[in-house]
Amino acid sequence: MVEAPQTEEGWFALHDFRSIDWDAWRDAPERERRRAIEEGEAFLKHRELVADADEGDSGLFSVLGHKADLLFVHFRPSLDDLSSIERRFEDTALARFTERTTSYVSVTEVSGYVSDAYFEEGPEEVDAGLRGYIEGKLTPEIPDDEYVCFYPMSKRRGEEYNWYDLSFSDRADLMAGHGEVGKEYAGKIKQVIASSV
Repeated sequence: MVEAPQTEEGWFALHDFRSIDWDAWRDAPERERRRAIEEGEAFLKHRELVADADEGDSGLFSVLGHKADLLFVHFRPSLDDLSSIERRFEDTALARFTERTTSYVSVTEVSGYVSDAYFEEGPEEVDAGLRGYIEGKLTPEIPDDEYVCFYPMSKRRGEEYNWYDLSFSDRADLMAGHGEVGKEYAGKIKQVIASSV
């Protein structure tokens, strides 16, 4: 039987990709565009202040390329919180000028591949630095940076190549190697790992 790594889940995440209907925007009267901007700004400010939940974070990014114009990112403790955010955005005047091109709902997590002491010894017993690192992964803050990169990574589960056909030890070694590469970027980037099925 395949040994799965231990995991601990944190906040739920919503990546909401939107395209702007530029023709409708150009054709709209100035007062409608102004109202859309004002309501969009108020919506985002309310989310960034986390006035809609006990904790979490939100951000808005411009998207390069053809797949979307905007990316709203929201982290919240519950799926109900994310559902409420979706509904509230749809009530804004800005929403009428946008169309969702795709979205991704997931949950932040850490696994025993790279933080086995956390699971073996328990959160209270591990080094304070490791505990702080893991808490940052489970309850991330969106940095005030210019760029964001979103990429879905899928571990192969096919008949010929299947990540889970490897032993836990082999998978842990591969993940540790992956982590070593990432250490080169420590302090330069913020990585958020969120999983879904």
